[in-house]
Amino acid sequence: MLAQLSGEVLKFKEEFENRTGQSLEQIPGMEKPPQSANVSDTVSAIIWSRQLFLKIQSNLKVASGLFGDLNAIQRLQQDSQDLIKQIKSFEENLFEKWIETIKRALNNPNEAHKYQMTGQLMEFDYEAGGLLKVNYSDKLVTLVKDARVLGEHGFKIPKPVHAVTENAKKFYKEGVTLKQVANFYNSMGTQMIDCQKPMMLEKAQSFEYLIKNPQGKRGSDGKSVTWNDPIEIEMYIKQVQARATELIAENRKLRKVHMNVTDMIVELMNVDLLKNKNVWKENLQKMRRIVDSVTKQRSSDMCRLWLTHLNYQLFKALEF
Repeated sequence: MLAQLSGEVLKFKEEFENRTGQSLEQIPGMEKPPQSANVSDTVSAIIWSRQLFLKIQSNLKVASGLFGDLNAIQRLQQDSQDLIKQIKSFEENLFEKWIETIKRALNNPNEAHKYQMTGQLMEFDYEAGGLLKVNYSDKLVTLVKDARVLGEHGFKIPKPVHAVTENAKKFYKEGVTLKQVANFYNSMGTQMIDCQKPMMLEKAQSFEYLIKNPQGKRGSDGKSVTWNDPIEIEMYIKQVQARATELIAENRKLRKVHMNVTDMIVELMNVDLLKNKNVWKENLQKMRRIVDSVTKQRSSDMCRLWLTHLNYQLFKALEF
């Protein structure tokens, strides 16, 4: 059993050397430490190395408790301690690399803005095709998560990086929430039925107006909402989420109506006009009532494309 536990240490050593590039013979699939979700590659490697470190410690504790009186235990203890030193050195080098990367970015004018929260919370990026973007970069999201993991593992983050991290933490929840709203809006077009898009125009414009004109509610200065006021941010996010919820609900309603009406048109193909003329008329009246329920409050121009589409489908059923 002691020999098996010693063999485990050799396996840990082999895995460590393969994944850190310290082995001359690479094993396919083990070229680098596995990636952890939502953190940088560097911190992912630290997480993996710390897990390996804990496995070695556990293995050594079991072996020392059961076989402390055997001479061969000294070899296992020595191999384990040597590997633990290698892992600690590897972790320290990774942490220094992480710190240097952040500092270098903060001192680089082309990179520093990614770690700052300035201007409006959200805006449309017309250079990227009018996509809605949040002025809380993915770099900040990753930085907050990296810092939390490193802190949990006992690493002390230097003041300049710590200051940026703490500032980002204050609005982390809000930044992530706004990113979810932006992702929803940017993908909204793919969730709509094409011929119904004009019918969504009014609510979409209302949402866009709120994004383009994020006026503060406190005081009378009418200034735009920025990252400087947590209370204004909270109020603004509630407004944005409310408009987004309206958009989602309206789109779901229109899609449901569309699917119901098209299903009814398909059913008409099974109705014999010569034998069941009244059935055809009754179903047609039902469809008209359903269509009227969503078109009566909208202008005819907004509904024309959808109604034309339905009329074509109805014509196909009638011709059949």
